[in-house]
Amino acid sequence: KRQVMEKLTEGSEKRSLYDWKKWFWSRFKKDKSEEARSEANRYNLSGKMLYVSDLDGTLLHNDKTISKSTISSIHELIKEDNYFVVNTGRPFYRVSDILKELDIVSDKQYVCCFNGGLITSTDHKTILYENKLKDEEAYELIKLAEKVSINVLAYFDDIILADEIPSDVSYLNSLSCCKVIEGGKASLLEKHGFYKIIYVGTAEE
Repeated sequence: KRQVMEKLTEGSEKRSLYDWKKWFWSRFKKDKSEEARSEANRYNLSGKMLYVSDLDGTLLHNDKTISKSTISSIHELIKEDNYFVVNTGRPFYRVSDILKELDIVSDKQYVCCFNGGLITSTDHKTILYENKLKDEEAYELIKLAEKVSINVLAYFDDIILADEIPSDVSYLNSLSCCKVIEGGKASLLEKHGFYKIIYVGTAEE
């Protein structure tokens, strides 16, 4: 992180990681907005800001809830004509309820899903960017999983296919979007449109 921050400030005044965090979070305070906007202009940024946050362990509490103060702060940012983007490895269909809870479903706010594989408006009507795996790359990963006999989760637009729904990934157990692959891994070699593939197994596997 420190190396990234130093790269961002290359050619300008060096700042510590703590200072950067302090500056970032100051944008959440309404009385600091003009000061922060002026600070942004020092680094050749427009007054409009883009804020990006992960979900698990970041925006969400351990119990998967979101505090009212967090929602209020996000609305303040948007009210000032900024963008707030949820950036997650989850598919859109596993983020839509959270976007509704945040009350940011719109054609002017965006969400990044599948670890960058999809950027869409939060109302899911406009796709800004999409980058699925090439079929041959996906098939190579599937064949490797088959060779070493490891469970695979294959993510598509509206479904996750798995050899078996892993017990250690409990959130999948009750999701209707996760289905067991009929015909095993071999049947995946006939599929197209993979967003991502995850191997699930022990460290040894």
